[in-house]
Amino acid sequence: PTLRGARSKNFSGYFIGGGLEVMLGSNFFLRGEVRYADYGDEITNSGTYFGDTYVDREDPEIITTRLGIVYKLGRNHPVAGGLKDGGGVEESTIKVVTINGVDVAEDAYNFFSATYFALNGDFDRDGLIFRTAGVWSKFDYPDTDVPGSTIDGDDRSIDVMLGYQKIFNGFSATVYAGYEVRDVELRPDDRTNSVRGTEDGFKVAFDLETADGRPFYFGIDSSYSTAFDTYFAQVRVGRNFGTFIVGPEFEYYRDDETENERVGAFLTKSFTVRDGLYGEFTVNGGYQFADEDDNGSGGTRGGEGGYVSSAVKFAY
Repeated sequence: PTLRGARSKNFSGYFIGGGLEVMLGSNFFLRGEVRYADYGDEITNSGTYFGDTYVDREDPEIITTRLGIVYKLGRNHPVAGGLKDGGGVEESTIKVVTINGVDVAEDAYNFFSATYFALNGDFDRDGLIFRTAGVWSKFDYPDTDVPGSTIDGDDRSIDVMLGYQKIFNGFSATVYAGYEVRDVELRPDDRTNSVRGTEDGFKVAFDLETADGRPFYFGIDSSYSTAFDTYFAQVRVGRNFGTFIVGPEFEYYRDDETENERVGAFLTKSFTVRDGLYGEFTVNGGYQFADEDDNGSGGTRGGEGGYVSSAVKFAY
């Protein structure tokens, strides 16, 4: 005999919920919500099998929780104290920063995007920062099982992090902690490559940057993720000429499969789109050294050879 079950079943019931919203600063709010739903019980399947009568009864109950950061437009309020210029009351200025760019290396290219929200309403003051960032990479490397063929890869990752920024005399430092999901798809599948499939885990990051207007520039961007045991660090030093900054850069990247070092230079040009909307365009490039695995794989960051990147940053 063949067992037959219902393809779908409609349930009806009730739900109850509630939420709380707390103002973090200026336009930013922390919003939480809890909802409970009870759809009653319904018989979804019944019949007789080898003389035994059976009844399947379902009683679905769903509990949903949400926690998010909300930005409300049109709520500009003065922000007091803690400014780089020594305090006082000043209209909130930079609340959101976005960075989007592309990176091209030997046998690989990456698209990256990140958005930062000053939860206190002003990046020029001490306070909490919410950050989300994503990377999409395409790469290939030789398939050792099939001479002359390659294995194509897609590497996608996204993180959500909460940090605290501290303003010092002449520079700012921010420490982040959060969660990352990374998915690596290989075509055809390469079981010898340990960086494949989906992993998620804890992520920490640290940023340090000199203040605008300083004659010499220094910046550090670093992170570590338990997803594929991934390390990243970038150091830039340069001369600030007012409207542009130029200097050398150094990068280090490592995961479970590959290790890369970069030596190059960068140029950052600042510009104003309109009052309250400011931008920076950065172009950088140099040479990448790749400690490739036994497969000759350069991984997400590519193999040994030249690299070039560009990114645009908006602050408003």
